[in-house]
Amino acid sequence: MPPADPGPRRPPAPAAETTGLPPVRAVVCDLDHTLTPQSSVVELSRALAAPIGEVATLYRSYQSGRLTHEETRAQLLELWTRAGLATRTTIETVFQQLPIKDGALPLAAALTARGLPLCLITSSAQLYADIMTRRLAAACGYGNGRLLFDTAGNLEDVDFTRDTADLKLRQLAQFTTDHDVEPAEVIAVGNGSNDLLLFDATHRGVLVTTTTSTRHSAHAWATVRHLDEVITLIDAER
Repeated sequence: MPPADPGPRRPPAPAAETTGLPPVRAVVCDLDHTLTPQSSVVELSRALAAPIGEVATLYRSYQSGRLTHEETRAQLLELWTRAGLATRTTIETVFQQLPIKDGALPLAAALTARGLPLCLITSSAQLYADIMTRRLAAACGYGNGRLLFDTAGNLEDVDFTRDTADLKLRQLAQFTTDHDVEPAEVIAVGNGSNDLLLFDATHRGVLVTTTTSTRHSAHAWATVRHLDEVITLIDAER
C-alpha cells in the first residue's frame, strides 16, 4: 500500500474528443490527496511512531526493484510495529479521524441524490477503503492489500501489490461488472500517476490538482481545483 502520489486549472468542460460518450452513470474516486488533504500511509506511519523518511525510502527501494516483495513486507511491518503501537484500534482510529476535504461529503451526498453510485479506489489498505466507504456512504471501496491482526488485535502482517495502477484498473472492471455499467459511463476522479489508467479506461478522467499533480494534466479530460466542480462536470454529462 504505497503512499498516494500527491496544477494549471482547466475549465470543467468536456474535451471535444469525448463528447460522443454515453451519459455518466457512476463515479470512481481516489482517496489520498483527492478526497483527503493527506496521505493515509504517512499519517498512519506518524501515529505508529514509524520514521516517515524510512518508510518513504523503503517504498522507493521496492518500486525500483532493489527490494523484493517479501523483504519490503518484513521491513514495513518492523517499522510499523517497532514502537508497540500497531493495534487494530489505533489503526482504525487513524483512518476514522483522517481529515477529508471540505467538498468530499457534499460530493458524496450529491451523487447519492442523483442516484449515481460512488466507488472508492485507493492504493492504501483495504481497511482504510472500508472505513472511508462508511464515512462517505459510498457504494463500495477497493484498497491495495491487507493489514492482518492477531487474536489480541496486534498487527502481525501486511500485504500489498506493487503495480497499483493495474490493480486500480482491475478494480474498476469489477465495479463496472457489479453495477452493470460500462467504463465509458464512469467519471474517474484522481490526482496521481496510478489513476491514469482509470482516466484512459473511462475517457473522462478528472484531475484534482495538488502541488505535484500538474504533470498529469495532459492525460485528464478535465482539471479541477475544488471538488464542487466535479458535480458541475457530472451534471453536464448526465
